[in-house]
Amino acid sequence: GEHCTGDAIKMGESVKAQTIDLEWVQVHPTGLVKPDDEAAKVKFLAAEALRGVGGLIFNRDGERFCNELGRRDYVTGEMWKNKAPFRLCLNKAASDEIIWHCKHYTGRGVMKYYESGEALAKDMGVPVEKLAAAHQQHYEASKKQEADPEGGKWDAYPGGKSHDEPSGKTGVGKKFYHNVITGAQF
Repeated sequence: GEHCTGDAIKMGESVKAQTIDLEWVQVHPTGLVKPDDEAAKVKFLAAEALRGVGGLIFNRDGERFCNELGRRDYVTGEMWKNKAPFRLCLNKAASDEIIWHCKHYTGRGVMKYYESGEALAKDMGVPVEKLAAAHQQHYEASKKQEADPEGGKWDAYPGGKSHDEPSGKTGVGKKFYHNVITGAQF
């Protein structure tokens, strides 16, 4: 974010320190922001496990736009191309799998539990049908991937082919799926 200015690197360079491979400095795409204090200087780093257990990332308009399992720099780059705020959403099976993390984040006020997909959609200001359709598309892509792992239309990460359109269009198609649900289950 804008608060990351590289001050330590600048200080080092001012006394003739050498830098190398700065393009490999890691960024982390899924930090958590307290909704009631977005400007807080202290942010929470979201464990990558939230994406790994099947979390889906939606932009402001309720659209998936990347391979949630992609490398940090890729996910961050796709976020820069999209509209904030972003939502990292877990279904019940995914949140149950990493319940300690979810309790930790909800206790700090940076993660929220919703009784239903409709409640999430209302909070995001998008039609519930849009989020349900995104879940259905993700579910269908997972089933196609299972049945035909190399028959997808898009290049996959880390290799092979993907049936997942939102991530496939970025050139880094999703190949692995975990804790998927249908649109009707959303």
